[in-house]
Amino acid sequence: MKARLLVLSSVTLLTLSPLMAYETMMAQEGRERSLPLMDIYAGQSENQKDAKIAYLTKLLEQQQKLYENKISYLEFELKKSKERLVEKSINHEKTQDYLETKFAEESAYLKKELVAKTKTMLEYQRQLEKIKPSEDFKNLIKVNTELAIEVRKSADQLALIQLKHEEEKGTVVKGRMPASVEN
Repeated sequence: MKARLLVLSSVTLLTLSPLMAYETMMAQEGRERSLPLMDIYAGQSENQKDAKIAYLTKLLEQQQKLYENKISYLEFELKKSKERLVEKSINHEKTQDYLETKFAEESAYLKKELVAKTKTMLEYQRQLEKIKPSEDFKNLIKVNTELAIEVRKSADQLALIQLKHEEEKGTVVKGRMPASVEN
């Protein structure tokens, strides 16, 4: 209803705008009264008046149909846009709910894991406090490390001696060489 009123008022404004312009022009020239609408058509015959009225009526109907089509198209597009907006809103809410649930689950899991690791670290720390190695134990560890180094050196020397012995015989076995052997 509002659309028809808008169309009708705009068509009326378009058809009467030349008359308004004429009246404004007459007022600017200092004339006190403007010509009425019928005075403009005074020199025309009845057929010309009827033809103009028929033409204007047909033009008004065409414009009204055009505006109705445009209005229906715009209403349809508005409806589609509203539906898309509602869909996006629903999808956004679903995504947000999913992410909140996932975050809550993951944070609960990480909290449990943190508690377990903290508990394990505290147990290790208590065990270390209980052990508190003495000086004799520390010296034993140093001696053990030095002996392990000596054993490795001896194994490398033994491997070199075996390699030289095999080279002298001429039966070199291709395989893995000791790390201390240089090519």
